[in-house]
Amino acid sequence: MIEACMIALSISATGLFLSGLLWWGLLGGVAVMGMHIRNFWRTRALLSEEAFGVSFCWSRDANDPLARTVGLFWPTIVLSREKAAYLSPKQLHALLAHEASHKTYRDGLWRSLLLFFERWLFFFPTLSDIAEHIRLRQEVRADHAAIHATDASVLQSLYLLAPETANASPLFAFSSRRLSVIFDGASLSWHFHVGRLLVTILSLTLLVAVFSFDTASAATVPSCQEFVNMSAINFSPLR
Repeated sequence: MIEACMIALSISATGLFLSGLLWWGLLGGVAVMGMHIRNFWRTRALLSEEAFGVSFCWSRDANDPLARTVGLFWPTIVLSREKAAYLSPKQLHALLAHEASHKTYRDGLWRSLLLFFERWLFFFPTLSDIAEHIRLRQEVRADHAAIHATDASVLQSLYLLAPETANASPLFAFSSRRLSVIFDGASLSWHFHVGRLLVTILSLTLLVAVFSFDTASAATVPSCQEFVNMSAINFSPLR
């Protein structure tokens, strides 16, 4: 009878949802950690150099972006030697200052956590807006570090590089909002997509309704001990 109680609990809507959410979170965590392990394995044997007081490594893959920060707790700056050849010394200084900001604040760790929660709680799409805002703040902070190390005109010249030189580097993942904040002094306010916000509210409403229904149903169902006592009475041997 106890086994029957456990089965009844496991097939409830709340139990199914929580178990599915747990497995989905485990798969997402494995995927994110696998990505970082792969990046670490690719950069573990790279030789470290230093320029403008910032240590970095040269990438061996010609398809890598111009600059990136690899690692969670002990991040490493990796530059593409072929693409960095297009940079002037001042541009290289600004680029390293930008990536050094990501390294100092461990932005890679926070981005990985944001990516995990975005994938795990996909039914709350407003998390994507929150994650995008946090990533934008990280890039603006790194851009300010580059401007402080060199000059705003140097950072602007980096933005004007050919797309094949940038090659989807995080430095060039800028938007009109980012440019207006950096160069025009615009405020970095929160922006939420109306459609995503409505879907998030609907998801929360459905979850509360399901949990409330299961709680009300559980209150009307006898406990496992009551089931055991009832079975002992109903199936007692005849005298």
